[in-house]
Amino acid sequence: MAGFMKLIETERLSCLCGLSSSKQGKGYFLFNNGSLYNAIHGNVKGEKAALKMLRMKDATITCGHLPRRRISRSIFCKIEDIEQKGQRHDGTDGSGNEIHDSANNEAPENVLRKSKKAK
Repeated sequence: MAGFMKLIETERLSCLCGLSSSKQGKGYFLFNNGSLYNAIHGNVKGEKAALKMLRMKDATITCGHLPRRRISRSIFCKIEDIEQKGQRHDGTDGSGNEIHDSANNEAPENVLRKSKKAK
């Protein structure tokens, strides 16, 4: 997955990438001009969700267009930084707090609808 994300970054693509795994559920990466803007996995968002999805095994990847409305940005670091965190990730958020999964695999359009819109 990391190589695929680097390709999106290098080509400066804007897209919604969905990951689906029978064991680990669904998640979504949102890229804007090659920058990772947000990640959603169940009720987990941002870097925590990105870390969980980078560890997904046997996931199916689908890509599509971003929603037309403005997306909220919750990831402000480079993909390499998240990869490095993922390499030393031990199931906690770095502060010793466990990261829990949620059975809620709501599509990103529904999650993004709840975010604030720019004026």
